Amino acid sequence: MNSTLFLRWLTSQLLPALEEPSVLVLDNAPYHSQLTEESRCPTTATNKAELMDWLAIRIIHFPQHATRPELLQLCRRHRPEPQYTVDNVIRDWGHEVVRLPPAHPELNAIEQVWGAMKRYVRSTLQRFTRADLQVRVQEAKLCATKEVWAGAVRRARAFEDEYWSSDNIREGVDPVVINIDSDDEDPPVASLELGRGASSTVREGEDVYFNCRVDSNPPLHNITWLRQGEAIEHAPEAGVLVGGHSLALRGVSRLDAGPYVCLAANAEGEGASPPLLLQIHYAPVCRDGSGPSKVYTAGLGKPVNVSCHVKASPPQVKYSWIFNNSISSQRLPVEQVLSATEGGSVVEFVAGSPQDYGTLQCWAQNSVGKMSRPCLYHVVPAIRPERPSSCAVVNKTYDALVVACAAGFDGGLQQSFFAKLYEAVTGRGQVNMSAPQPRFTLEGLTPGLDYVIRVSARNALGHSPAVRLEAFTYKLAANTMKEEKVEKEEEKIDPPGSGLIMMVSMAAAVATVVVAVVAVVVVGARWCLHGSSRQTPEASTSRGEYAPPGQPAACWRDNVGDELQPWAGSGDGEATGQGQHSLGGHHCHLRKPQDAQELQ
Repeated sequence: MNSTLFLRWLTSQLLPALEEPSVLVLDNAPYHSQLTEESRCPTTATNKAELMDWLAIRIIHFPQHATRPELLQLCRRHRPEPQYTVDNVIRDWGHEVVRLPPAHPELNAIEQVWGAMKRYVRSTLQRFTRADLQVRVQEAKLCATKEVWAGAVRRARAFEDEYWSSDNIREGVDPVVINIDSDDEDPPVASLELGRGASSTVREGEDVYFNCRVDSNPPLHNITWLRQGEAIEHAPEAGVLVGGHSLALRGVSRLDAGPYVCLAANAEGEGASPPLLLQIHYAPVCRDGSGPSKVYTAGLGKPVNVSCHVKASPPQVKYSWIFNNSISSQRLPVEQVLSATEGGSVVEFVAGSPQDYGTLQCWAQNSVGKMSRPCLYHVVPAIRPERPSSCAVVNKTYDALVVACAAGFDGGLQQSFFAKLYEAVTGRGQVNMSAPQPRFTLEGLTPGLDYVIRVSARNALGHSPAVRLEAFTYKLAANTMKEEKVEKEEEKIDPPGSGLIMMVSMAAAVATVVVAVVAVVVVGARWCLHGSSRQTPEASTSRGEYAPPGQPAACWRDNVGDELQPWAGSGDGEATGQGQHSLGGHHCHLRKPQDAQELQ
């Protein structure tokens, strides 16, 4: 703690929380007693020119040829009344400050509670170690309950009443702050060491104790512990005990390894100790990239190399392998175990029958001990590959298409990829390609045609289901990019003649529709010529049509904006002149709607 941090806490937390004018009781700790700039008196570190300026500003006469000690003595005789920064801040907020008299801890309830905590630690401490001391201090803090604090306040008030009754007067007592004037005030110098007899290399699960030695003038007010640049917090439940000059780690793990630093601070600044590297030895564990469980696929009679890698300190390890399935469990012979060039161990596994598949256990051991559980590798039969995924036409021109996919599971065997391209209308195949990766450039295509692309994977056990894409090439006049992505799953590839069959089916359907339309027209015409002759003129007129007596209403219907008007002709059912028609023995000719209105 220093005066800057205390003032920050005072103005940001304590004073805003006081709703009514209050009395704040302060002891004479250095960070409570920072003098204001006006009330500071020069010290032995002040040079002669500054001493002369200090006296001149306060209009204090001094001999011009006075020596530095004489000037300093004159300044001390004219020392101003002490004014404290904390007191001024509290009064500005509308509160009152009362400072405890020096050398009277019985008037301070905090001192009484702290004394009770120290008595508890002294009575319960069994092993005089820093770690045990930290544990007892934490227990003592839990004993400082609300009832204990209430009793301490009552005792402080009782002492205060006793002093008032004996003196029967109130005397002002100036606070006393003990400062050691020194010409050598610098940031602290810190060094870090392990506990007595301890080594910087320990085994996982052991306890580690650090001690921070500090040389500080002015006095030290805070120590911070760092591991790999991050502050270490006090956490007894996690086995981390932080207390001033000491740090205790209980049951360390490999994650606690690294450089440790203690950072000491005083009023002049901060000083960090040189880092102390803590090394922790531990038994092997599976490396994250290879375990703890992994699946390998293998075909019958096909060898597969299973690799095992571990982390350990020290890193020198020995490996052993055990094969286990539902039938038996056996240690693999030495000739099957190989050494990997990058470290670790490799075993060659060959399944001679379906009963040979199972689980391989990889065990490792170093000077610390054997790993607590093995790395597991499951060997299963190989299968056909999965179909590619995320297929899309990523580029197109007037004579080429580029298709890209993501590879699926290879089934445990090496796989390759195939792309077949057909014309969408005729079903005729144009391109058939294979590639080690699912990316194809299909070239030499006809501009402006629709195509069907089928992409599949294949290993030694067979083909995967195909992925179907539809795409088209640009016409020569328009070469713009328009990405299409259509992905459909097909269990097998359609025969190449499927497009021709589709075209014939569509032609048959169109012919059927045409015949039906013709039939409807013929039936409608017959009804118009014969059925309407039985209608009365009144009925025709009610539908908005006009037909003279003896003429069919069909002769007067609208024909694209025109109307048919009766025409007296030969009655032989043929056209007898321009704009004239013969319907079933009745002769008609075209007439505009306004002519029909004149007839009405």
